[in-house]
Amino acid sequence: MNTLTIKSVSAAAFVFSSLVVAAPALANSVTSTVTAYDRVAGVIVLADKSVFSLDTLTAEIPTTLSAGDRITVDFQGDEDGVTAIDGIMILSEGDQS
Repeated sequence: MNTLTIKSVSAAAFVFSSLVVAAPALANSVTSTVTAYDRVAGVIVLADKSVFSLDTLTAEIPTTLSAGDRITVDFQGDEDGVTAIDGIMILSEGDQS
């Protein structure tokens, strides 16, 4: 390989690694049953072992939310974890989404 080719490959690798590191937050959702909801601490624990801190909640929390409810949590996250909770929806008993 000549010097020009090595520089081109190095530049391409740098650009790719910069894109990976600066990846945008991705929208996700999880559906599970609430095993614990601490209103004071602002934490929801789901049956699948997911734990959500409501510090990042950008929407209203359902006023009737309680342990045993089946819910869907819409959230954004990146390599560091949850960056925002966009919504929490209590599912009806027949809805197994």
